[in-house]
Amino acid sequence: MNSQSIQARSPLFSHREYKQNKNTKSDSIISITEIPFCLHLNLRINSSEDLALSQAALVLEQKIPLRPNTSSTNLNTRVSWLGPDEWLLVSSDHDNSVEKQLIAVWAPFFHSIVNISGGQTVIQVSGTKVSELLNRGCPLDLHPLSFGEGDCAQSLFYGIPIFIVRLNSSEVAVAKFELVVRRSFADSFIELLIDSTKLYRLELNIGFQNKPAIR
Repeated sequence: MNSQSIQARSPLFSHREYKQNKNTKSDSIISITEIPFCLHLNLRINSSEDLALSQAALVLEQKIPLRPNTSSTNLNTRVSWLGPDEWLLVSSDHDNSVEKQLIAVWAPFFHSIVNISGGQTVIQVSGTKVSELLNRGCPLDLHPLSFGEGDCAQSLFYGIPIFIVRLNSSEVAVAKFELVVRRSFADSFIELLIDSTKLYRLELNIGFQNKPAIR
């Protein structure tokens, strides 16, 4: 087979032709966007290794968060706290240069860097009623006073494991979340999420082929 004929498909590719919900009388719009083909790295290192963390900060152009359930973000990369010595890095760096640089600067230290890109996808959900929507299936308190911008947590959505981050929204009344979902659960997750939007107007942008420009 000619390698040039092989095309990457996002985990939600089979849902690309899902019909938008335009018939509801609701004024509330829920936007669901898949952010596919990101670099996903599981990072582990002792958080007391100040030199290693400072070198990583230079590579990432941001500090690795040490406070539980928080994340740090620059233009292309988000690093989220998973545990005292564990983080999830999600980046739109398609050429894996971030991974290579981290491996190089952490070489003298006891660490683990695992590329889990093929096993996960990212879905962004936003809208004035999105917290209410997600709380139908997620037990976390997503009120901004309890779960503010940059906060993150591992949780469930109707029993499906998710990793959720509250993003910055340019509109005051609009909440925006990023959800990281395992590839094996992606179909079930999106079906449950879409089914939960029946009371709202839905804007859907999922199912990609090849690697689109993202973020």
